[in-house]
Amino acid sequence: MLKPPMTHQPPRIRSIRTLFLLGMTGLILILSLPLLYSGNRLLDNIICQLGSDLLLEKLQALVDPVDRRYETLQRVGLEDSQVHLEEIRTTALQEFSRFSYMKSGMVMVIGEDGGSVLTREFAVQKDHDFAELFAQLQGRRQPEVYRFSVDGEKRMAAMMFYEPWQNYLGICVSEAELFAPRHTFLRLNLLVLAVVLLIAVLLTLAIRQLLVLPLIRLTDYATRVEAGEEVVPPTGTYLLELSRLRENIAAMVASLHRNVEEAAAQVEVIRKREAELNRAFEELQASEERLAITLQSIGDGVITTDRRGRVMLLNGVASQLTGWSQVEAVGRPLTEVFNIINERSGRVCENPAEKVLASGQIVALENHTLLIDKNGTRRPIADSGAPIRDRSGAVIGVVLVFRDMTEQRRVERELLKIKKLESVGMLAAGIAHDFNNLLTAIMINIELAGSARREDGEQAGLLAEAKKAGLRAQGLTKQLLTFARGGAPVRQVASLGAVIRDSTDFVLRGSGVSCDYQIPADLWPAEIDQGQISQVIQNIVINASQAMGGKGRLVIAARNVGEGDDRPGGQQVNLVAISISDSGPGISVPELERIFDPYYTTKAEGSGLGLAICHSIVAKHDGRIEVVSRPEVGTTFTIFLPASGEQAAPAQSGPQGPEASVKARVLVMDDDKMVLGVARRALEHLGHQVHTVTDGAQAVTAFEQAIAAGTPFDLVIMDLTVPGGMGGQEAVGKLRAIDPTVKVVVASGYAHEGVLANYRDHGFDGRLSKPFLLAELEGLLRQLLRD
Repeated sequence: MLKPPMTHQPPRIRSIRTLFLLGMTGLILILSLPLLYSGNRLLDNIICQLGSDLLLEKLQALVDPVDRRYETLQRVGLEDSQVHLEEIRTTALQEFSRFSYMKSGMVMVIGEDGGSVLTREFAVQKDHDFAELFAQLQGRRQPEVYRFSVDGEKRMAAMMFYEPWQNYLGICVSEAELFAPRHTFLRLNLLVLAVVLLIAVLLTLAIRQLLVLPLIRLTDYATRVEAGEEVVPPTGTYLLELSRLRENIAAMVASLHRNVEEAAAQVEVIRKREAELNRAFEELQASEERLAITLQSIGDGVITTDRRGRVMLLNGVASQLTGWSQVEAVGRPLTEVFNIINERSGRVCENPAEKVLASGQIVALENHTLLIDKNGTRRPIADSGAPIRDRSGAVIGVVLVFRDMTEQRRVERELLKIKKLESVGMLAAGIAHDFNNLLTAIMINIELAGSARREDGEQAGLLAEAKKAGLRAQGLTKQLLTFARGGAPVRQVASLGAVIRDSTDFVLRGSGVSCDYQIPADLWPAEIDQGQISQVIQNIVINASQAMGGKGRLVIAARNVGEGDDRPGGQQVNLVAISISDSGPGISVPELERIFDPYYTTKAEGSGLGLAICHSIVAKHDGRIEVVSRPEVGTTFTIFLPASGEQAAPAQSGPQGPEASVKARVLVMDDDKMVLGVARRALEHLGHQVHTVTDGAQAVTAFEQAIAAGTPFDLVIMDLTVPGGMGGQEAVGKLRAIDPTVKVVVASGYAHEGVLANYRDHGFDGRLSKPFLLAELEGLLRQLLRD
């Protein structure tokens, strides 16, 4: 039968309780005091080690964002930008000044000379003695922990030499604050010791109650078992105590979480900064692309150099003019690529880049400058240079802008020729006008005398010879008027091929010169004065025939040139080119420059007007004439005329049949009394009634009086110009104000401002070019009066 469990009676071995209690107390004391001492020392070491590690970690955490900023700056190629470097340093120092760690923790920045750059806590003092710390820092560059005294206070600092600033950078904390837990720990240990002793007593009692007594019971139980007694095992409570680490772990986890959040924030800032830098880089690339496109689109040559005068960039026009490509020219001295000399002296011009760098202002090349390209070709140029400045205004290079002046010089020479022709033309126009009046009187009188003396054969022959001489004089005045200021062409759309063939065949008939025509069937028509253009062809062909000695072969070619000329307003027109080539000895360069000058000739019997007239005629047709000549090879004249979009008018089928003459009352106005007398006799010879006046005012008065008298004039013939009085151009308006249906004819020795060529636009119904023949006068009157 089992016995009941043991009751709470005192154990049998009573002396063990006292020995156990005393032993436990002594053991606690023996273990506590050394542990207290060693724990204090160990705590110092732990605090020192942890403090050092934390300070180094904090220091590295401070430096890492700054390093990343420098790395970012290096990735975008701005590592040499002092503005960005200073911005990073200033921002970092501001962040360091706000740094807080414990109460005494702060960031220190010490110069290599030992001077303080940033020490927040010591800001109230002017000078700080960092000699002890600076002595330890000498020659050390890696992050380390130093213990020193400053201003009588012991401190611990994690320091490193920061290369970008060339300063010592560190985090400093007071040892008193850092080791404050040691004193607390000592006090706490003493308190804990007392508590432990108390707890030991209580624990001993508890152990006695919960452990010793159960052991005694177990011993008694064992003894009783050993004794062979069957008893119920003793019951009791068995407890185990565990050390707590929750607070430290929680603190560590919390600290880790804060570090992760800070790192994430830094990553986001870096991402935003990288995005901004990417956008800035893209904008920079776009700006560079726009600059390159702009430079290549400029019609002038552009070269940029650095401060040393070495080429940095050329645009396409500059490459074309200098013969140097961008790849070949970059890095070379400007004088090697941009080789310029004085056109007159042949001396090398001063380097424009050096002039700009020396003066810092815009400079221009001297006149008569020639550019010699890589292949030796020489071109006249106009140039200017300007300094390139940075944001601060400092000169960092030079930009040169230049243009080829070859075409402009050619145009200037052409304008000079035109001015010469206009000057001579003014004189020729006046002479021709007066001469035409004389010829009008002479030729009409000759015709009247011839008609009055038909029975006398000898006198009729003399008069015919006189008329022939008058016609030759008429041709001379027409030549004078062609390049005079009043010689406007009377145009109509015509086939150039027919004009070329007819003019050439007429001149070469009976000569030993043959002609090879190369005229396409689809040659565009042109709006021309056929007589004037025929005169141009004939003059050039005659010169070519004479140059070849009256024998040889001419080649006349014509072709269509699409959009080959520019008109005012930017409009482009189609041209027809006519080339006349001979195989003569050619024209020398000095003569080539003067062949279009009036009265310049190399012939013994030449007048010097032929090519001048050709130049004037072509210019008044809105065209141009060019000449190319090679000695002993031949000369080619090329005429460019604007093409017409209209079709050429068909040729008339034959002469018109005779018509019955119409008798009329005619009013004649001319300031030359001799012309008035001849006109009266001619008109009366044709059966008309004639009234003459000497200026436009008299013509208007006579016209009004005739209407008032009931005998109006059927036709009015008026001279265009009246010196000192009213001419026909002004008088015609007054006549039409009186009678809009009046028939008015303009008569003039030259076409002033195109009035004769475009007479209908100025209010006239017909025109007479002085000198005119009796048949011309009769045909015009018949045409105007037949209605």
